[in-house]
Amino acid sequence: MSEQRLEKNENPLAALLTDPVQNKGYTEKLLVEVLGDYLKIEKDSGEFALQPEFFDLETRKQVAILLCGQLAKKMLGLSDEVGLSQSEVINGLSHIPDGTVKSILNELRKMSFVVSLDKKNQVKQSYLERLKKWLKSSE
Repeated sequence: MSEQRLEKNENPLAALLTDPVQNKGYTEKLLVEVLGDYLKIEKDSGEFALQPEFFDLETRKQVAILLCGQLAKKMLGLSDEVGLSQSEVINGLSHIPDGTVKSILNELRKMSFVVSLDKKNQVKQSYLERLKKWLKSSE
């Protein structure tokens, strides 16, 4: 049987292909929308500057925002890591009890917003739109 090679524009599946450059711009836009009112990043130090509105959020959403902030730091070239370990989350959110952070990270993984790779928790970029809607909701 001879295989016939189809050009991209002839294959209906080609409509599913995305351009990484366009995706990066879209991800950056989503992160600005998600983080804007809650978290800023110090330009020189790369440290998080939690905004007053951040503390009005329930703790699950605070953890999700912190992880989105880490993704933004990576994309800005202010960090080599895209994710945070459980202890780094605990240090960053010292007002939340350690056991609560562990439970929240497990819950965010079950919700498919977060994945754990090499003991680092990171936001799934493919779920940022859904995460944004959840953060804006009263859930």
